[in-house]
Amino acid sequence: MLVLNNIPYQFQKSLSDIAGQDVTTHNNESTEVITIVRRFLYSHSIESRKKAIPHSMIMIHRYELFQAHLTSIYEELGVSSNLDDLEDLMEYTKVAVK
Repeated sequence: MLVLNNIPYQFQKSLSDIAGQDVTTHNNESTEVITIVRRFLYSHSIESRKKAIPHSMIMIHRYELFQAHLTSIYEELGVSSNLDDLEDLMEYTKVAVK
């Protein structure tokens, strides 16, 4: 099980059902989230699948390219890139990846 949180020990206040699990803090840094998730996937993959998982630096670079493209889509559509509505974010993301 992979459990992430942006603030250390915050999960204990609201998620007692995962007590005993190691929680990894990402400090709201996308690069840390990518690195942590990649490390988790790699360590839980069978040997023959590990080669298919790119290095975290490659994943971070791809994410940064995606973010830049998504930002330009937001600008073209005249919307804020700080969308709080998950449905709107997903809709604009679909446009960005086409």
